[in-house]
Amino acid sequence: MGEYYRQIASYFRQCASSMQVEKAAIDEKIRRLRDASSALAIKIESIQVQSRTLRQILPLDSTQFKGSRQEDFEEKFHSLETELSNFCSGHENNKQTIDDKIQTLTSESSDLQNKINNYYRQARVYDNLDD
Repeated sequence: MGEYYRQIASYFRQCASSMQVEKAAIDEKIRRLRDASSALAIKIESIQVQSRTLRQILPLDSTQFKGSRQEDFEEKFHSLETELSNFCSGHENNKQTIDDKIQTLTSESSDLQNKINNYYRQARVYDNLDD
């Protein structure tokens, strides 16, 4: 019976080892996604600062033009402001998608760790039966 229990314990260790490889791959994905999320957060902040700066320019500069030139300036300015806002919103949506994926993968990683721990516990149980 001892050999049989050792084989079962070995099987559980192999399962745990296989899941550790899978968990390591998921943890690496999480790391890369966190890096991407952090980079996007920095970019979003930069865009928001630029947008605030841009909003301060219009009241100062539009008064230097008169008539159709002032209207053209304000139209182009508002168009730029809209494009900047849309660009920032796109980055924010992408960041949220990345953050959601991080949460999903973190949950997967935690579940795998629990399974790994259970496999090692089972292996120890069968190791003790071998004695």
